[in-house]
Amino acid sequence: MINLSLDVGLPKAWKSATITMIPKKETNSSNDADYRPISLLSCIGKLAERIIKNRLYSYLESNKLLINAQSGFRNFRCTADNLLAMTQKIQEALNRGKKVLGINFDISKAFDKVWHSGVIYKLIYLKVPMYIIRFIKSFLTDRTFRVKINDIYSEPHPVTCSVPQGFVLGPLLFLIYINDICLTHDLNKSFSALFADDLSSIFIFKKPGHIRNKIKAYLESLVAWLFKWRLKMNAKKCCFTIYSQGGGNGLDFDLRLNEESIPYNPNPVFLGITFDEYLCFNSHFENLRTRALKRLNIIKIFCHKSWHINKKTLINIYRALIGSIFDYSFFTAACVAPTNLGLIQRIQNRAIRCIYKLKWDSPTNELFPTSGVIFIRERFFQLSARHLAKAIKRANPFICPLISEYIRSWSAITARGHKMSTPLCYSTALIAITYACIVVMKMSVFCFIVFFK
Repeated sequence: MINLSLDVGLPKAWKSATITMIPKKETNSSNDADYRPISLLSCIGKLAERIIKNRLYSYLESNKLLINAQSGFRNFRCTADNLLAMTQKIQEALNRGKKVLGINFDISKAFDKVWHSGVIYKLIYLKVPMYIIRFIKSFLTDRTFRVKINDIYSEPHPVTCSVPQGFVLGPLLFLIYINDICLTHDLNKSFSALFADDLSSIFIFKKPGHIRNKIKAYLESLVAWLFKWRLKMNAKKCCFTIYSQGGGNGLDFDLRLNEESIPYNPNPVFLGITFDEYLCFNSHFENLRTRALKRLNIIKIFCHKSWHINKKTLINIYRALIGSIFDYSFFTAACVAPTNLGLIQRIQNRAIRCIYKLKWDSPTNELFPTSGVIFIRERFFQLSARHLAKAIKRANPFICPLISEYIRSWSAITARGHKMSTPLCYSTALIAITYACIVVMKMSVFCFIVFFK
């Protein structure tokens, strides 16, 4: 059936979707904009999608057709790549005594507005094998959907655009559609990172007059690209922030998209992380503390003797509920103040004392040998080095150039006395020490063998 679908197209039953509305937030709103439509499709049809998706993705990656700045829906790529890169570039600029203007963009209903003919055009432009293009053309045409609420179904409606959420092929088709979006990358002047439709760009400057025209030209080119491909930015949900050692006071920028002003936000949220003007992540760690305290109550409930849960399981529950949200912020270790790390370190201490039934004033140093959980700061450095080592091993095309640029300009970054103040400072140092230890151990073993022979 799947082989036949490659020649004559997909059956209509595979192209009929039942949509379930999932609330974006925990609310019983009657506004349809507060819900995310999830398409439920034929299982056999999704199997056919997966086969084509694997072949298409292999073709795109082997021919290096996807832009390096895109980290979404790709193997061995994650949000940490973008967060690490943006933090690194901003901190480098601040260490050089410069300022940074960062813009976070929001494309209105990006997945729902994908133009089907535009996708086919871009597949042809990328010289994708024709049998895959035929399959995708059949896959996108004559689609229908109906919405299910409780046990009530709406009338079927045709799908004339979009790559609905729930499609196996949908995310990859969206990457192809947005692959030529306008980005900016000029060494020590501008930088862009993209995760699916979450675009963030920064512009480095010393005096505002030097970059006003550059930012204006970039925004105009971005609007032109969006208009050409039938997309639109939501200017009210976009925002810009000025990062500097003294904050954004006294700097005036009038940024516009489609004649709509982009608002200023001193605490922008990018991929779940709250940044701030000084890049010290104060607001983010306050929010992190609030979230962790709510989850700590769950740990306390599970620790009650009536649950009969052993200590090892409780530690795993801690790592899943609380440790996971701490680990996501690992790239901030070089920038965050010790007081902010102390906010979440105390929560970790309380969780371990609760699990092992220890007194509230028991020595902190005794908690970690018992539980096997390491200090937050050391955990962040461990995760940073591990992430960077994996990026180097897999030749990550987004992170490896970032490392090369950092190494070339290391002396300039640390010249103002800001030693070990960027994410890559700690990561590269830890990796270098690790490799040096491995070399010394190998040499010692070799000398030992030679000596006894």
